[in-house]
Amino acid sequence: MQRKWKIGLLITFICFVSSLGFLYLKFNPSLTNMTIHVEGKVDSILSPDGTKRLTIYYNGGLILYTDMTYVGVLEDLTTGEEKNLFVVPTHVKNVKWLSNEKISVNDLDIPIDRPYDFRE
Repeated sequence: MQRKWKIGLLITFICFVSSLGFLYLKFNPSLTNMTIHVEGKVDSILSPDGTKRLTIYYNGGLILYTDMTYVGVLEDLTTGEEKNLFVVPTHVKNVKWLSNEKISVNDLDIPIDRPYDFRE
């Protein structure tokens, strides 16, 4: 009887931990897996050479959609390829291209080959 109780408790614990992991992944996606809400478009800025476009979206919240985040999506206009470049927790006040390979968001320099996620 004692052994069945311990096995039942262990199975319950494993199910609980697995559920927490699933909820964390569902409500706290990585930058590359983040769903963008296109109706939340805030701004769009062309690179100095005109080959890339950075579009900023208000994306609601990451955790249970209660907080505010902004996501920057980089599009290569020659190939049509898109990638999420950054996620920041506060209002995007100042966005500019520093060069064809680097942007500045709220005075934070972000190379376009290294995505930025404030949660990491």
